[in-house]
Amino acid sequence: MELICASGPESEVELESILAGETCPPLSLRDFAVYTRDSEHSEENVLFHLAIARYTEGYTRVIARDSRVSVVKTLKHSLSSPNKAAAPFANNVAPNASNNPPPTLTPEVSTDVNKVPNNAVPEFVLSSFGDDFEPPKMDPLQRRKIPSTAEELIQEVHFITDEFMNVGASMEVNITAAARKAALEELRLSLKNRLPPEPRVFHEVDREIKHLMRSYSLPKFIRDAATSNIKSTKTKINRFLAMIIDLVIVLTISLATALTYSSPYIRFVAFPFMCHGMCAVFTVKDNFCFWHGTMGTYELVDEGQTFVMQISEPVMKAWHNKKLMTLSYLSAIIGLCLTVALVFAIPPYF
Repeated sequence: MELICASGPESEVELESILAGETCPPLSLRDFAVYTRDSEHSEENVLFHLAIARYTEGYTRVIARDSRVSVVKTLKHSLSSPNKAAAPFANNVAPNASNNPPPTLTPEVSTDVNKVPNNAVPEFVLSSFGDDFEPPKMDPLQRRKIPSTAEELIQEVHFITDEFMNVGASMEVNITAAARKAALEELRLSLKNRLPPEPRVFHEVDREIKHLMRSYSLPKFIRDAATSNIKSTKTKINRFLAMIIDLVIVLTISLATALTYSSPYIRFVAFPFMCHGMCAVFTVKDNFCFWHGTMGTYELVDEGQTFVMQISEPVMKAWHNKKLMTLSYLSAIIGLCLTVALVFAIPPYF
């Protein structure tokens, strides 16, 4: 799997990529989980989504494996008793002209659940229908293994409902009452029939949780990741170097006009350099990136390498563009005030 930060100088950062573990520090899944735990106290959203993804993957594996086993058993049964299989149809098949025996037909496999033997369905004791079943009480921060059997799928469903979905759960997620009720009802019916529910039951509640993370947690997480990287010496040197260069240019223009008795209004030429210097001041403060246009980008530093991360989430782009405009106007106003002060404060001679 290719990590986003290693895929090129500019890469998009999406919630799905973070949750799938396709991003690297400081935008990795672990970083996101730690941020939601320590800063927002909303770690249940990330853990709930991961639990659903884990259940979905396990369900897919179990269904695929059971389907292969069922096909193999059917073929073995057909090959072991071909005469019995063809007997019910022998009277209805007319002999052909070459007097060859009629073709062997395979009987249809019954899909009636009432004819399935009892040993084909695992015996479970459900927590809601018996007192002997105890769902696993594991630390939700620990990574649970992917279910590999129908029984483990049932246990995973109990874990999800008991830890996240039930009202008053230890890590209850913030979902609408309608979505919660519909999902719990479908889960109850599936468990009553002692069958693992289909992953589609979780689709609506998972969609709501991802909407919350995309709208609230992700923008703050990316801002925090960008701000935390200001500790990088390389980033600080780049910003301070830009400020020093701008300061040297401004002083050179001011002193040159003063020493040559030129018109002080020529010093207005220093205005763009003053603005650029103010932009550098703001970027040193919170690592906000002015240098890559208005597409919503951040410079993130990982192990000494600087990566330009392009933000693809609409909410994050809107925040980025708004802040970019605000700081640009502020830099222009402060730069203009300082330039006017230079024009009239320094006399044309010493």
